[in-house]
Formats: sequence, structure tokens, C-alpha cells
Amino acid sequence: MYEDHLCLWLCAPTQLKAIFLLNLTESSATPVPMDCFRTCTDLWTLDLRHCIFRGRGCINDSSVLEVAQLCPSLSSLDVSDSEVSDASMMVVAAACPELSLLIVRGTKGIITDKGIKAIAASCPALTFLDVSSTNGQVSDDGIMAIAASCPALTSLNVSGTLGKISDEGIKAIAASCPALTSLNVSGAVYLKVSGTLHRTSGHISDEGIKAIAASCPALTSLNVSKTWGQISDEGIKAIAASCPALKSLDVRLTEGMISDEGIKAIAVSCPELTDLLF
Repeated sequence: MYEDHLCLWLCAPTQLKAIFLLNLTESSATPVPMDCFRTCTDLWTLDLRHCIFRGRGCINDSSVLEVAQLCPSLSSLDVSDSEVSDASMMVVAAACPELSLLIVRGTKGIITDKGIKAIAASCPALTFLDVSSTNGQVSDDGIMAIAASCPALTSLNVSGTLGKISDEGIKAIAASCPALTSLNVSGAVYLKVSGTLHRTSGHISDEGIKAIAASCPALTSLNVSKTWGQISDEGIKAIAASCPALKSLDVRLTEGMISDEGIKAIAVSCPELTDLLF
């Protein structure tokens, strides 16, 4: 019954603006026919989170490629935890210049700097980018490309990028994206080798956070958790001094380098703060 309703909903209105296909797997539902998408040429939003089908009619690179070519007005794409790769990013970049939101979280390294650079080059309206947990395949190169071409960026998540994104990438964002309101660098300083986490030479530290503070006064959300001592009171006090609109701050697991002193500075200077994880 669920599958029947899903296909009817997809195929019915040609003016449909958003399609959400969340948590679909090989065993959970019948693959959705591509004919359903061919009627929705004005699609704005496509959410394929956790879609890991394989085989005929599945949601995979070929499906995304076709949707992108059919839907030039696509502005929001979420392929997190899927098996969509750089091949899709290249076509989305070329076919969907109005893209403003892209989430590639947890794509197991098959979306890399190559795909992100393509998006940067062709989608200057991008405002929201999540490249978290991409197995170290998205690095400073990709982030610096975004900074150079997407000045309207307001939200960036680089958590769990295995040390491949460092202060250099964050400084580039700070210099070119002054409208940034949300930054997540949680756990971006470690590389996993044989199941063990090792601190990497490339990391995000106070220098990157101070650059954000100096250039992004509209910042409302900052997550520096699991940075294991690389970010300290120095960076947090800079945020307090320059980002009075801050509403959410996560400083867990920072090895004591963020103390009451930094939190007091936030309390004094950020009256809109509503969420603090310490």
C-alpha cells in the first residue's frame, strides 16, 4: 500500500516542487520508476537520504543524472548516506545552476573534491553545503573552490572530514563568505587508521575560528566539539567579541581548552544564546 501511494503521489501533479525519498533500501520498497520523475520538470527539492538501492530502476547515479537534466530549476539536493558519486555532481553542476543547498554527508568517499569543485564553478547561488563524513575525500581544495565562487554561503558543515579541511579552508570561507551563519567543524582533526583515530597535521584551530569571528559577524551557530584541544578560549572569546547574534554553541570534548573563561565571554556578549553544549 505504501509503495502504491508513493508512486501515485510522484506521478500525479506535473507542478510538484519537492520529492522526498528517505531511508529506502533494497528490501524496504519497490524501486521508483523514473517515469514518475519525468512529469516533474519544475522540481525544486530532491531528498534522497539513505537511498541505497542497486539494480534496475534504483535511485543511483543514473537516476540523479536524469533528474538533474530534466529539472533545471532544482535548488535543493540531499544525497547523504547514499551511493551517489562525483558523476552526479558533475551533471547537477552543469544542469542546475540555481542549486542553493547540497548535502553529501556520509557518501563514503565517492563524492570528492572533483564533484565539489564542479558545483562551485557552476552554482554561485549555493548557500548551504554539508560535506561531513566524506571519508577525507573533500579537502581544503574543494572548500576553497566554494569560497572563491559561492559568496552567498550561509551554512557549512565539515565535521568528520579526517583532517583534510584545515584552517586554510576555513580562512578562505571567512574571507569570501561574510554572510555565514552556521559552521560545524566537529571532529575535523582526526584520521582513522585501522580503526584507531590519529591526530592529523592538517586541522582547524583557533586561527580558523578567529578568522570566522573577524569576517562573519552574523554567525548564529558554531560547533567545535571533538576538536580535542585545537580550539581554545582564545577562539571562543573572539567569537564572543564579534558575533553577538550567536544562538547555538557546542564545545564538548575540547580537552579542557575551552573553559569557564570562554563561556563567560559568550554569556556576556551573546544575549541571544539559547543552546549551549559544554
